Amino acid sequence: MIPRYSRQVMTSIWTDEQKLKNMLEVEILAMEQMANEGKVPKSAVGIVRKKAKIDVCIDKGLNLGLPDAARSKGFNPDLESL
Repeated sequence: MIPRYSRQVMTSIWTDEQKLKNMLEVEILAMEQMANEGKVPKSAVGIVRKKAKIDVCIDKGLNLGLPDAARSKGFNPDLESL
């Protein structure tokens, strides 16, 4: 989002951390449905909901074993697999 055209309320929705929190919530809801269908233990849902946390790394220079070109484009293998 372009900061000068955006209000704080809107930009806060589209932060990396908020997007990841939303993705996590969707995954937990999917897990709840799988528990209802008997595909995963119901006790696991509570554990995941309690322990799953989003930790956004602010350090863009973090070396993930990727080529410099991939890091400079913001490539994140963990997000690509979602």
